[in-house]
Amino acid sequence: MAYIPIVVGTNILVIWGIVLYPGFHTVNNYLIVNLCVSDLLIGGFAMPMFVLAYTHRTQRYIFGNRFACLLWFASIEFAGGGSLWSLFSIAVDRYLAVMRPLSYNSIVTTQTVLTSIFSMWGSMALFSLLPMMGWNQYSYKEVELALRCNFFKTLPPAYVFLVLMSKLACIITCAVIYSQIIWISYKQVQLFREQYASMSTPQIAQFESRVSSIKITSCLMFLFILLWLPNIILAPIKYYEMFNQETVEVLHVASRVLQFGNSLVNAPVFAIGRHEYRQVYTLML
Repeated sequence: MAYIPIVVGTNILVIWGIVLYPGFHTVNNYLIVNLCVSDLLIGGFAMPMFVLAYTHRTQRYIFGNRFACLLWFASIEFAGGGSLWSLFSIAVDRYLAVMRPLSYNSIVTTQTVLTSIFSMWGSMALFSLLPMMGWNQYSYKEVELALRCNFFKTLPPAYVFLVLMSKLACIITCAVIYSQIIWISYKQVQLFREQYASMSTPQIAQFESRVSSIKITSCLMFLFILLWLPNIILAPIKYYEMFNQETVEVLHVASRVLQFGNSLVNAPVFAIGRHEYRQVYTLML
């Protein structure tokens, strides 16, 4: 519950600042806004649904009603998937900026970014709503509510496989992309260090900015993998019922809390943590 106001508040602040300040109307910041929107959906939709699903008074209603159960699953996949693929799009943008600096502006245009954003949300909406359209195995004949509304029991194996494999592929690809970005940036920093004594003041500022960028990027990659991977690792444990139901549920809740934690750090790391953003937000507040 403590996550919800922080996630909602920080992401509204970032969106508000970028929308109101014309200097922030850049292609890169459109991707930041997109990430904040997805994290706002997590804080305002997915997290409350998750809390209701694990609160004793409301759990029976959510698990015992087909629509409520499938809406809970949809909230997780729509908002969580949107956040994951938003992080992926930012990783691709950073990769192109580092690896294709001369052709970056011709590749990453406003039209390209907006098209990719709307396409992503359209795909996520369709995919997350498929179970509510009939692709589910929810059965009122199942007496035990924990099994009646269970991601691995209620949804078809093919759907579960697609969800898990798409997340795993996204995480691995992002890790590879960020690793390359860090390596290229590190080599550039090494080159700067060799020429540090003869650098001008603007060049020194660029050098310090590059060092800071490497630290932030490294931190992001570590947090991204740390917070998302447990949920993927837990999937086969839940599917094959390797532990008793109570233990699995405790692990499931813990992995979801970690995953939601990614939405807690995205806004501070991507925007509020940067000097130019903090100046604008200080004026706003």
